[in-house]
Amino acid sequence: MQTIASYLLNTPELTPDQIAQRLPALDGLFERWLVKKGADAPLEKEGFFKSKTQRDDAGLYRIDKHANEKDAVTEYKLEEKSRAGLNFTTHLAVLTTTDRLTLYANLTVSNPEDSVAQIFTDAKCPEVIRDAINLFDDWRYFDNPLSTSVTRVNDREGAQALATRLRGGSSRKLPVVVVSEVDGEEVWPGIADQIAHDLSGAAEIYRINEEASGDFTSAVGKIDSCYLGAIRIYWPIRGSENFPRSTVWTASRLLPEDASKDYEYSSRFRSQLRNRVLAAMSISIQEPQQIDAIKKDEIRGRIKKLEARAVDYEAALNLIDQLQATNEALRIELDEIKRRRASLEYQLQYATEASVVNPQAAPASNDESSPPQPGEVRFYKKINEAGDHDKFKIVNDCNHNKWQSSKPADKARKGVIRHEGRDDWKSMQHCAKCTGPGMWRVQW
Repeated sequence: MQTIASYLLNTPELTPDQIAQRLPALDGLFERWLVKKGADAPLEKEGFFKSKTQRDDAGLYRIDKHANEKDAVTEYKLEEKSRAGLNFTTHLAVLTTTDRLTLYANLTVSNPEDSVAQIFTDAKCPEVIRDAINLFDDWRYFDNPLSTSVTRVNDREGAQALATRLRGGSSRKLPVVVVSEVDGEEVWPGIADQIAHDLSGAAEIYRINEEASGDFTSAVGKIDSCYLGAIRIYWPIRGSENFPRSTVWTASRLLPEDASKDYEYSSRFRSQLRNRVLAAMSISIQEPQQIDAIKKDEIRGRIKKLEARAVDYEAALNLIDQLQATNEALRIELDEIKRRRASLEYQLQYATEASVVNPQAAPASNDESSPPQPGEVRFYKKINEAGDHDKFKIVNDCNHNKWQSSKPADKARKGVIRHEGRDDWKSMQHCAKCTGPGMWRVQW
């Protein structure tokens, strides 16, 4: 099992009334997320579902609630299989203490096969995390504000503030990504907003115009600046560093020679930057210790109640065994964390290469609406007609292996274009054996 992303959101200090108002909103958000994934409402404590977003007819969700005398935690766990056959697990925990709320999220992936194979995973911020951030405007990672949007830097004052932010020392806990303009435009239109979408809750994103870039260069020096369409990531300052480590991608390195490949290159760059940052987050963020403490206190409290009421001795022994089993499970989990950390450190080292990654295999994604990746094969089942085009849904391979080209199928081609928003596939074939509305195999 490999952790591909972790998130930690904290509110500022709240009153009991404020907590009581916010908690139902968070619970409702996560319950709607499970229903959107495919779970039937009303939700049970646990259940199976047919995933609406991944290739899985038997996804599993579970909701657990724990409390001690002061604090409480509600955990949501969802397991589903990706289109590439990998097991993705999303674990969300809402921790309630006397004066604040904390949201912890952990995304893991595992290969259910016994064979040792290199599989590329493309980690993405779950939609439910962005929705949670936008639910309240005061979420923090330590003292760092969290956002899903871009901060614009258009003048000298903004450039000086950005330079000061980069030198924030130990108070700045998140990386900063700066997207510079050239001739009033980004290197790819909308790339700053796309990065902010990808790195919601994981980084601060700034877009700086040419005039402010000059002031920014004066403040930090040319070697550490960002200008003329370049994109640069500045990591938090560590130890005795006077200025943060950074990596820059100039416009000449980002843009392809063939302008028709802009989408492919921008998507590849976003994937590289996203996986680099989320790999660092997965190493840096750990589950809050209060969550484990609440679970232990809950078990101890149950044992004390049994002892106080002189209830069945065997039942008390069973609870003691349960506590011991929990402690053993925590020990095993700690060992797994240590092994996982070593693996992720290797990942992070691999990810810090400055060149744009060009994997030969199509990645598996945990994104709820991920666009097709170069080389990926998707299967489309016709479900209806709508005027000049067909309507499709993505399904599994029919396994007939009777694929034939069908050039005159104009409605089908228009339907796939409407479904994916693009038409740059390599091949499109129709199954000659499937009965009914029709099945299509599209290689991107």
